[in-house]
Amino acid sequence: MRLSLSLSESVELAFLILSFFVSFYTQRPFLLQGHERPITTIQYNYDGDLLFSASKDLVPSVWRSENGERLGTYSGHKGTIWSLDCDRFSRRLLTASADASVRMWKVETGECIMVFPHRGPVRGVAWADGSQSFVTISDPFVEHNAKICVYNVPEENK
Repeated sequence: MRLSLSLSESVELAFLILSFFVSFYTQRPFLLQGHERPITTIQYNYDGDLLFSASKDLVPSVWRSENGERLGTYSGHKGTIWSLDCDRFSRRLLTASADASVRMWKVETGECIMVFPHRGPVRGVAWADGSQSFVTISDPFVEHNAKICVYNVPEENK
């Protein structure tokens, strides 16, 4: 298959390719400074403009992905945050912690809107497509087995 382009289309295509390579190779990495202990997880939101991070310092953070500016934190956990997940429209954030809880936060304000207690450390959390429900996984703890839990989001928090 041979592609046939006019001179102006060829110039436009060449410019687009050149622009891509210039922007790709001239981007500089930036350092996200704010956590006081080792990072445990990091994740972009769906649109890629926000970056969420968690660490052993108990305080998840949100950053602007284009420049590394720290936009805010989510305070309330009493143990390491092992996992986090932001919903499709970046309205709610879920965090899973060693303090045996999952918390749901308003992304924009940092307000904790709901706590989901577990019987042991929670290692993972993930929204389902559509952000109407989510799943958690918790470690075995004392006499309690490891558990996978599925939660429907309460109507007032959708």
